[in-house]
This record gives sequence, structure tokens and C-alpha cells, in this order.
Amino acid sequence: MQPPKPAPRDGPVFIVDDEPAVLDGLRLMLSTFGYACRTYASAEQFLGAVAPESLGCVIADIRLPGLSGLDLQRELARRGYSLPLIFITAHGDIRMAVSAVKAGAVDFLEKPIDDTLLVESLRQALRSEELGRLGAGAGRATAAAHRARTGGHGAGGGGVLQHCDRRAPVD
Repeated sequence: MQPPKPAPRDGPVFIVDDEPAVLDGLRLMLSTFGYACRTYASAEQFLGAVAPESLGCVIADIRLPGLSGLDLQRELARRGYSLPLIFITAHGDIRMAVSAVKAGAVDFLEKPIDDTLLVESLRQALRSEELGRLGAGAGRATAAAHRARTGGHGAGGGGVLQHCDRRAPVD
């Protein structure tokens, strides 16, 4: 079953990847779910085209030529963007995923991308982004509710994010 079509206020999905086949594939797949997508071959191209007050969500490869995905994440924060960010990668590791999530990434998904997981992460990101505009605490409440519903494992139901939500006992 397909998720409901997003409302126009959701804004576009900004896809940043240096592989044309990934850009086209994600754009095509997400458009079948009703998402408007804009694609960029580099972080620099994205930053030059999208204003900080833009609505929507960013899906970015972690490894990009020039500014990496993690560099893009830092630059988005420095410039005052409030767009949620989902990372995708074919070459990630736990340390990289933890760093991305600690810095505010919504999710960290491995290529080849599971369409269902990506769409669920995207829906959660857009819901949190919308609630964040309504009130600073609302986005955190949505994230907490999502963690409670998924057992703290993110949209992927486990994997790398499972390790990110575990905390060492405190004395």
C-alpha cells in the first residue's frame, strides 16, 4: 500500500548525489509516491540553489566530491537551514552513522536503498519538520513517539541506528 500523497506544504525533496543513476532512480521512485523532487550533483550545487528558509527534506549521499555529506550537514547548520536530512551511502560505517545522527540526521540508510524504509524516513522527517515549524518542542515529541513506536530503532527497524540509540549506564 502506498503512503498518502504529501500535502503541498511539505515542500520538495532535495536529493544530493554525484551518481546520475541514483538521482534519477530516487526522483522517479519518490515521484510515484507524490513527492516533488529536485536533484543536485554536489553539495555546493545544492547550497547555491536552495535558500535557508526553504521547506522540504534533504536526502544526501554521505560521500560526495568536494563537500562531503557530513560537511554539507555542518554547513546547513552554520547557515541556519532547518531542513531535515536523511543520509544514504554505499560506504558507511557505524562511527559515521553515529556522527551523522548525533549532528541531527533523521536517518542513515545503506545503498541499495529500500524504497519502503526511505519513504517512511521521509514521511517522519517531513512530519517532524512541519511540527518543528509549529513549535520547537513538537518535533522532539514526534521523534520520541517514533522511537517509542519502533523500539528506538529508527525507520529501519534496527541496523546501524539500533546502535545509535543505546546508551551506556550512568553511575
